[in-house]
Amino acid sequence: MENELTKQLNERKAVIDQLREKLNLLSDQKEEWFSKKEELNEKIAALIGEIKKSKTARDECSKVVKDFKLKRDELNTELKLKSDALKQFKKEHGEIPPGKDPGFLKCDIERLEQTIETSVMSFDKEKQLMKRINELRKQYKESEQTMGIFNTMNGLIKEVNELRAQANGAHRTVQDKAKESQDKHEAILMVSKQVDELRKEEQDAFAKFLDFKIKFAGVNEKLKVELLEFNKISGQMGEKKAEAKEQKHRKLKQELDIKEEVVEEKIKKRKRLTTEDLLVYQQQMEQDEQK
Repeated sequence: MENELTKQLNERKAVIDQLREKLNLLSDQKEEWFSKKEELNEKIAALIGEIKKSKTARDECSKVVKDFKLKRDELNTELKLKSDALKQFKKEHGEIPPGKDPGFLKCDIERLEQTIETSVMSFDKEKQLMKRINELRKQYKESEQTMGIFNTMNGLIKEVNELRAQANGAHRTVQDKAKESQDKHEAILMVSKQVDELRKEEQDAFAKFLDFKIKFAGVNEKLKVELLEFNKISGQMGEKKAEAKEQKHRKLKQELDIKEEVVEEKIKKRKRLTTEDLLVYQQQMEQDEQK
């Protein structure tokens, strides 16, 4: 019976060793896939952070585009009004020839006067220049009446040019920011695609983690059952050993009792005691003292 229990115990121990080895392997695989899932989760979180920043930048660009479109439209409206006003003014007053420009005439007069004052020339040459100066002065006097018209037209032209430059600047800003916004949007789409791919990998890793976790739990339950059986058999063996020990003790006691009777009989009859008889007698005395 004891041999049978020993055999069963060894068989259980072999199964337990196998289950523990398998359990350790499953635990490593389970933790490996969990770490993979967590690693992917961190990458996804970082990319989502990038997407949020890009969205903020894109929205800011879109706002600038919206604001500058409004500004450009306002400038274009004002530019059209000023351009129409300039056209109407030119239609009413006509184009002023460059030669009749009082500013040009005044510059020519001052240049010729300076030439006479600073240059050495013949009397005929000086007379010729003075004649030209007088002609220019006459033209300048005649052009004084056009001075107000010229200044008004010049002011309108200046305003039109300034408004056109501002409108063009606003349009360039709209184009630049619109491109920047589009670039940010495309970057968001690209990173979002990466996030989708990583999320799929994360789901696969989590599914494998759960699969190994279930397998781990299953093997762990089997191990618990085997350990219970192992302990049960160990308990039975312990009981058998204790029972065998008790039987051996009872048998020895019976033998000792018989020997004690023989020794006592020898003592009564005053027979010679052997060494073995003395040992039996000593054991009897020790037992009596323990009692």
